Amino acid sequence: MAPDKFHGQVALVTGGGSGIGRATCLQLAKEGARVVVTSRTLQAAQETLSMLPNSTDHLALQMDVTQQRVVEGVMAAIRERFGKSPTLLVNCAGFFERAPLVEMEESSFCKAIDVNLKGTFLVTQAVTKALLDEDKEEEKEGRGVIVNIASISGKTGFPGASHCAASKGGVVALTKSCAAEMARKGIRINCVLPGIIDTPMARRVDQKEIQKRISVNPLGRAGRPEEVAEVVVFLLSARSSYMVGACVEVTGGSAGAAAVDASMAPSDFTGQVALVTGGGSGIGRATCFQLARDGARVVVTDINVQTARETLSLMPNPEKHLALQMDVTQQSAVQSVITTARDKYGEPPSLLVNAAGILITDPSVDKTGTDVINVNLKGIFLVTQAFTEELLRGNEGAQEEKGVIVNIASIIGKIGHPKNKHYAASKGGVIAYSKSCAAEMARKGIRVNCVLPGLVKTAMTKIFPEKLFQTMIDETPLGRCGKPEEIAEVIVFLLSRRSSFMVGACVEVSGGRDM
Repeated sequence: MAPDKFHGQVALVTGGGSGIGRATCLQLAKEGARVVVTSRTLQAAQETLSMLPNSTDHLALQMDVTQQRVVEGVMAAIRERFGKSPTLLVNCAGFFERAPLVEMEESSFCKAIDVNLKGTFLVTQAVTKALLDEDKEEEKEGRGVIVNIASISGKTGFPGASHCAASKGGVVALTKSCAAEMARKGIRINCVLPGIIDTPMARRVDQKEIQKRISVNPLGRAGRPEEVAEVVVFLLSARSSYMVGACVEVTGGSAGAAAVDASMAPSDFTGQVALVTGGGSGIGRATCFQLARDGARVVVTDINVQTARETLSLMPNPEKHLALQMDVTQQSAVQSVITTARDKYGEPPSLLVNAAGILITDPSVDKTGTDVINVNLKGIFLVTQAFTEELLRGNEGAQEEKGVIVNIASIIGKIGHPKNKHYAASKGGVIAYSKSCAAEMARKGIRVNCVLPGLVKTAMTKIFPEKLFQTMIDETPLGRCGKPEEIAEVIVFLLSRRSSFMVGACVEVSGGRDM
């Protein structure tokens, strides 16, 4: 990833004095941003500042996020120093303490809400107000990006810390609400839900409880702040341009591995073999292009071998890659492709993208329901099974990451659709299947995640009547359909080592649809 991708942009990070906030500051500075490090204590912010490359390009400030006048003072100081307001915001300031329900003091409850929820609100309000005041254009894409740090406990709860879980649940809802409100004004807002992360805050929790939670974590370890920061920075970047109101779980698969080789460059797939189903068009084709761009040897498969070959002909160094016909509903055909790929490259694929899918809109034909389920759900099962069997053959231990799978579902699999019930059911099945396989395979060295696209302009969606297509755009907070390349960027991120603590995550790339 380019070291200057945030060049000229000012990034404000709250809670930047330690943990995830500090790791995010380091990553942003490395990638060219001018970082405003804020923390409850100035000393902690200054310690982070001293670690940043070219520290004089950045700024350390004390900020109590619960005090509106203090937040406004920080915004004024930023404008005075850099001549403009921040266009990137990471709300990372947080508070956590154990407090059983019957013993909890009212003051503890109020502090959790004040820091974690009210603080996120106050800083978000100040930044969005400043951005809108500086540019009066009513609708404008690319005005700013905000990432809020919630917690998986905001979704699952946390016995013995209900006040903190409640505050983080509030952050999730605040994120989705603000995202829908601000999308067409050019401010994208998303949220990250970390699991157990090795930070100073987590070290204050009873370590026996931490170990108990790690023991049931599919990946079998705590995350590192740097792993969460990678996700945060991705969400801040243009690579996530169709993600609005998404709440991305970075939990190692916990709902309530192996060590990563840090020497591998982000999105560097050199030497790896990637199998992409549905690679003849749309999201599958765009994914093939980006994988080839990043060094992978790509096996492009499609039910129509001609379209697979067309994709191959458009890729850099096409002689490195392979185009094959594959009917994902036929086990023998799937196994044949796996064998051919292994024979061609001397090793099986270690990256899999299940992008094959069909959408049939005629509800009067009974057969279509079976066809849709077979391609969209059974097909993913057959290809995933063959892929994992080949990777694990004689190599069951989890000393290292052996492979990564990304399944393409749909936001329809979450919210349903009255006129496409079979399609919705098939994609809902993909979501549940992804989570189940992720939990089963994590400690065997295979990470599984899922992408939920919204309305994307592909050959599949061209069958929609113009009126329906426009209605769906109108229902999308970002006010436009997505591009296959935008979905592919998220897929490639999930395949990379940058997402090393993401297991069983279902990432919405829908322009905010579902809010």
